[in-house]
Amino acid sequence: MHVLHQGRAEYVLIYPQKSGNKPIVKRVVMGPDVSRGEVRQLYVETGVWKASRLLSSDMEEVEQSKIVADRVGCLITEVVMPGFEWEDHRWMTSEDVDLLFPEDENEEIRRELKGRVRK
Repeated sequence: MHVLHQGRAEYVLIYPQKSGNKPIVKRVVMGPDVSRGEVRQLYVETGVWKASRLLSSDMEEVEQSKIVADRVGCLITEVVMPGFEWEDHRWMTSEDVDLLFPEDENEEIRRELKGRVRK
């Protein structure tokens, strides 16, 4: 369970499917404005890949000096049950992206994830 304390972030959740079906990709914004669909808590089940980042719209506002950079960020707590063990964790790799998203499909998500994963 991810619990928001302050700020905003976009989560990309990738639900792998069995028997060669395309993965389901969902985007969720954690933030304080529920009227815009933002959530303050996010449950991510086992077996789901996740990636998060600050919102590009927030970063653009910083670049345009509409808001102060110190005001952009995100602070969350992640509650893990049972307790977290590094042995149970695996970072997504470039090969994982290739397996989930063949080259001829989903170029946008491939490019986005390839920029974030470990080589």
